[in-house]
Amino acid sequence: MKLYLTPPMTLQQVNEAFQKEFRFLKLAFFKKTHMPGEPSSKEDMLDNSLTLEQAGLQKSCEINLEENMQVSRVEEAFKKCNLYAQVFRKSGNIWLETTKTDHYTLKEQMEEAKESETQYTYNPHNFADDRE
Repeated sequence: MKLYLTPPMTLQQVNEAFQKEFRFLKLAFFKKTHMPGEPSSKEDMLDNSLTLEQAGLQKSCEINLEENMQVSRVEEAFKKCNLYAQVFRKSGNIWLETTKTDHYTLKEQMEEAKESETQYTYNPHNFADDRE
């Protein structure tokens, strides 16, 4: 998939385009970069309503993402556009920052997420009910 990034686009629009292709993954954007294998600081997370220009994109930029790309390469591709992205993977009902699996490809991340989705089933009868 090719992402054509332009300054007036929002971070949300970029994430929506990414999630159309990789539905069990999402992007979060940050004020500054992180070291490979390290998490990004939550305090540095940017609001999805920001434009790419507000996030640091100086001019239009194109990113080519393939399912066989490692997460670390995806994040590096965004850096070339002066954007600091972190990939998250769905696990049950939570989103995991993929710091320990940056060497996985997007396809492998998707497979992990799909597997966790099939393992996670919600059964309301397994929880205490306080309505008695």
